[in-house]
Amino acid sequence: MKKVSVRPLLWLAWFIPSLALADLCTEVGIYSNETRRVELDFVEMPLFTDINGNPIPPQNQTMGLYSMVLNLPFGFADVKIESYSLIGIITESNPCYAKFTPTTGLLEIPKILVPTIIPYLHGSPIYGPIVECNATLQQSVLRPETFSLIQYNCAFSQ
Repeated sequence: MKKVSVRPLLWLAWFIPSLALADLCTEVGIYSNETRRVELDFVEMPLFTDINGNPIPPQNQTMGLYSMVLNLPFGFADVKIESYSLIGIITESNPCYAKFTPTTGLLEIPKILVPTIIPYLHGSPIYGPIVECNATLQQSVLRPETFSLIQYNCAFSQ
């Protein structure tokens, strides 16, 4: 796994105000129209939590770094975690990684690339431009593997 440092890029963003942090991130989620899945290569979440969702021990800044696949049915009704696996342990948060916070149940994804398609009546669909989105998902209290989309923002990439 190759880790890219965003610190020099963050320094550059200070001097170029129109440069957004999401533009600097190379660790992005990828959505597939064929499988209706989002692949997240990097998701930060605490390794261990108590019954209230607080990290154990609270003073320990060690976080688990996971890869995750989310299943998004048509219309984004219920987003389900299809799979996830621990890929490493980190001691410093990266603003480009998706983050899951157990105390709030929020999964925040800073950048997802979504290819657009134009349905074509005769043959296969025509692919349009790529849309860059960020999204916030809320974990279900009754079904912890299920999330609801509560906020998103999209723009055409250049």
